[in-house]
Amino acid sequence: MAYTKQTWKDHVVDRPHTYTETVNQDGTKTLEAAGEVLQQGSPMSAERLNHMEQGIADAHSAVSDLETTTETALSGKVDKVTGKGLSTNDYTTAEKTKLAGLTNYDDTAVNNAMVRADAPDEEGFSQLYKTVNGQRVDIDPKTSSGGGASVIIITDTTNDKQYAAELQITNGKPRMVYEEV
Repeated sequence: MAYTKQTWKDHVVDRPHTYTETVNQDGTKTLEAAGEVLQQGSPMSAERLNHMEQGIADAHSAVSDLETTTETALSGKVDKVTGKGLSTNDYTTAEKTKLAGLTNYDDTAVNNAMVRADAPDEEGFSQLYKTVNGQRVDIDPKTSSGGGASVIIITDTTNDKQYAAELQITNGKPRMVYEEV
């Protein structure tokens, strides 16, 4: 709850600290301010004092909450690294050029269309399969286009060599044959 500021006024008389003394019938004395009241002061009450106390308590609570929020935010900050600004380009020119040529895409369709082959068995035949949405699906060459051959070029980026990979299906059995080009 927002704190509502109260305005306080001083009690002002034309003769401050001057009193008239009256002796009462029971022997007690009554003191009354002498002179004329120029401005009536704000009344002092428990309600007004409690209002101030609540405002102080709320302010302390808000400061504590702000301190906790600030500490939480600062715990996730990244410290400054000497020699770096707010943003640096740590990419090489080659990497930057390569990345500049990429566009945003979803490669799920590419991965789903890619045919892979297990390591060849002792006769040199491999089981062909695809990965469709993360699941392996074996390809039965009898239901695939049989006979003939498909050649693809594979580049081995670890040694910059290229290989021609030929998929051969003989008597319903697939085999991948590789040859350096």
